[in-house]
Amino acid sequence: MENEKLDLQVGDRVTYRFIDKDGIFTEIVSSSNLSLASIHWFKELLEDKEIEIIKIERPHYEVVEEMKELLTEDEKEFLKQYIKIIENLDNGKVDGIRRSEENIYLLLETGINYHIEIGIKFGNMKLDNKYTLEELGLEVN
Repeated sequence: MENEKLDLQVGDRVTYRFIDKDGIFTEIVSSSNLSLASIHWFKELLEDKEIEIIKIERPHYEVVEEMKELLTEDEKEFLKQYIKIIENLDNGKVDGIRRSEENIYLLLETGINYHIEIGIKFGNMKLDNKYTLEELGLEVN
């Protein structure tokens, strides 16, 4: 492989051999210039014709877990408006929200609960888990 054409990136797996030694080696390219397997290290050895690159493998990363927001912006806005309406009825302040299969329950500090049929909305909220307004990012004034 020509040095000018060398397309190394951090995380690549490089299989190489030293020109004057036996053995084939594999290293993961590091971001640190202090590391033996840095991009700089490979390029220097190639320039000095000390190694020959056999192959470069670039990993394909798959998301296995991702933190999701509990509510979309539309869901937040919907709940903020609904909370304002409920609190204007003077039945107390909303101090929690819980989701069931088909409903969202607004839990008031007075023990009164209101529910809203939700359909497929609010899918990131766990069923039957009580959330505070802060956890859901609902600062209602």
